[in-house]
Amino acid sequence: MPAITIADLRSQASQVNDGAELDTITLVRLDFTIGEASTEQRINVENNLIVRGIASGRRVQALGHYWVSAQPEGAPDDDAPFVWRVLIEVSANYLRNEEADFAEQDLDAFALMIGAPALHPYAREVLQSITARSPFPAYTLGQLIALSSFPDDQVLELEPPDLDQLRTHA
Repeated sequence: MPAITIADLRSQASQVNDGAELDTITLVRLDFTIGEASTEQRINVENNLIVRGIASGRRVQALGHYWVSAQPEGAPDDDAPFVWRVLIEVSANYLRNEEADFAEQDLDAFALMIGAPALHPYAREVLQSITARSPFPAYTLGQLIALSSFPDDQVLELEPPDLDQLRTHA
């Protein structure tokens, strides 16, 4: 998706959302890896989220891929050992009243506008729970600011998600 206004994104998402009802939210994948760093040091945490929309028949999914990585504070960006890293894949599964074919951009707009706010509390709880059970302090994802709260004329520069790159982190 190139540059798009919130109003256009909302319009595209509504094509999918009309007649859709949330059925289940499912944890698809959870990878938690502890690195070689000390539990006593301060950390910097980087969060990344990619969402995609997928449809098949009457089912629509909003898939969220959360990549969260902690590095020692003050460490160089790429070469530093990680303290811990987590990959969480979670799916919001919707059921529509009838089958319909949707453009990929409409499905991705649905995932951004509707799916991400539905998924985030679940991913947040999983991350906090898994890090609390580690030797490190619990980490909580920040609150997700829903795109629907932005003004209609706000322009977003969106890049196509690169799920292959995300999975290389795991």
